[in-house]
Amino acid sequence: MQNELYPELLLYSAQNKSAIHYDGDMLVVSIIKFLVSQGRNSLYLSKYEGYLWKHSLNNSKKKATAHDASPFLTSKMNPHLNDSIVQNIGGNNHLPAESPAPNNLHNKAHYIVPGYILFATDKLREAIPFNNSTILVTLVNEGQVLQGLILNKPVMWDVFENMDHDWEPIKQAPISYGGPVRAQGLPLVSLARKPREGYTKVIHGVYFGNPVITSIAIEAIKSGDRSCNDYWFFLGYASWKWDQFFDELAEGAWHLSDDPTGSLNWPNS
Repeated sequence: MQNELYPELLLYSAQNKSAIHYDGDMLVVSIIKFLVSQGRNSLYLSKYEGYLWKHSLNNSKKKATAHDASPFLTSKMNPHLNDSIVQNIGGNNHLPAESPAPNNLHNKAHYIVPGYILFATDKLREAIPFNNSTILVTLVNEGQVLQGLILNKPVMWDVFENMDHDWEPIKQAPISYGGPVRAQGLPLVSLARKPREGYTKVIHGVYFGNPVITSIAIEAIKSGDRSCNDYWFFLGYASWKWDQFFDELAEGAWHLSDDPTGSLNWPNS
């Protein structure tokens, strides 16, 4: 009698009656990565998000609330900001547009798109980690959520402990602190300078990879199938509920750039 282990996962494709056996860990993250790698239309699964960290600007100290914050990661954050990362947005060097008056917020909501830049005002000077931040908007789901990446808070790869030798090719790429939201088990997201499968266009020459897609890109770099030169990695990202973001905008917490087109200067690794 043949011994069998349970639970067991078998994938049956629509066009093939033979099963593909899954031998990985029975973790949601691992299973999703397996499905994404096997299915041609499975990129919809890459929208998976897990919120371990959330931020709130309504508490008394105006600070981010970490639900799973690591003191090690916090202590390793580089306090020096690199304000030269964002240049030539739309080819303009003028100051960002002032935050709109409350009665103009409804109109503003209809044309904010990926590629907009948010500049933190003095009202966020105590709102760690958003103080002095410059944020690239990467996702706008009107009426639901807005996401972005903090661009000007570089960190070092040694924020990760016990990195294996096969991470050496990855460590040649730049890494920044992108925000306080992380997918469970997949802390990194990324920008790419070239179109890649699963990456979504932000602006011309800038494409965003969510946690699952980024993990697949990392494995490709480790194996030598891709170069790290076209990638910029981020530890976490920023996310707002729709009303929350426009409440902050109305309070004057952010300046919003008036030109979403342009280019980003990649930081040095």
